[in-house]
Amino acid sequence: MANVLVCDDNPDILEMLAFVLEGEGHEVRTATNGREVLGMVAECRPDLVLLDIRMPGLDGLGVLRALSQAGENSPPVVVLSAKTREEDRRAALEAGAMSFLGKPFELQTLLDTVGRYLP
Repeated sequence: MANVLVCDDNPDILEMLAFVLEGEGHEVRTATNGREVLGMVAECRPDLVLLDIRMPGLDGLGVLRALSQAGENSPPVVVLSAKTREEDRRAALEAGAMSFLGKPFELQTLLDTVGRYLP
């Protein structure tokens, strides 16, 4: 189906998201920090990126800003974050995220959101 890149510094969340998305037929690659995401976006050209905000090194907002500078070549990004205050949500959307899901989230909500942004 689609190529999805998931980035989170929590290995349990990465494993769960990969399991769920692969179960839906998607090819899933994972990254644990923002620098990895930027390299993998350039290398594997994912159809969608699921991105945490709080990560070591380059955080999710930094990744969003870098990807938005890439313009049309940038994949859509859905932010998955435990930082759910309105200002966190607004900052992510202003930096280029297509959507924002607060952790914890319902799996069906995740799948509906992923489906909305895949070709």
